Amino acid sequence: MYKQNKTLYLFVIGIITALSLVAGIFVGTSDILINSRYGFIVIIFSAATAAVCSIVCYRDDRLNDSHFKQFTTVKEESEKYKERMMEIAEERDSVKSQLEYYTSGTVKEEYEALKNKCEAIESFRNSFPYKIADGYVLYNIMRTDLQVGRTSTWQVVGDYNGNLWECSIVRPHTQSYKELLTLAASTKEPTEVGALNQSDTLLWE
Repeated sequence: MYKQNKTLYLFVIGIITALSLVAGIFVGTSDILINSRYGFIVIIFSAATAAVCSIVCYRDDRLNDSHFKQFTTVKEESEKYKERMMEIAEERDSVKSQLEYYTSGTVKEEYEALKNKCEAIESFRNSFPYKIADGYVLYNIMRTDLQVGRTSTWQVVGDYNGNLWECSIVRPHTQSYKELLTLAASTKEPTEVGALNQSDTLLWE
């Protein structure tokens, strides 16, 4: 496109120059007075020079606009590339931080703690049905409510001599599943499980 425009400009300048020369020759060989002849020749060549200068200036302006547009485009692309590189650097730092975290001892400790907790829950579930004695079985122990710093409410379900029974008891908020199972397993009948209820003491504290 640039070469085509350059060729077109040169062609137009050549045409103007050729017409100016032809006009100058025509005026020079005409019957007009010498002073007038010279004046016409000067006018013709001045007009041709002005036309050529106008074309050259127009071409320079077009080239400057084209170069400015290219510069602006390159600058915008450079800014986009810079922003993208900053995003990549942030992603790299984030991935690096995550990698350092997952390769540190903290994750291993958290994993072991979570593993132990899961194993303890699974072991507690596998304890049921829990046979205390012949005809005395615990089916489940569930914590139904927890008020941190105050109390925890539990539901105990079982079977005694072929009869299903259930009782709800209130215990300290620090009561654990395993400890309550141990307490319930030490009873001889469901009424003793009910005796583990501490609502009268804890709810009025």
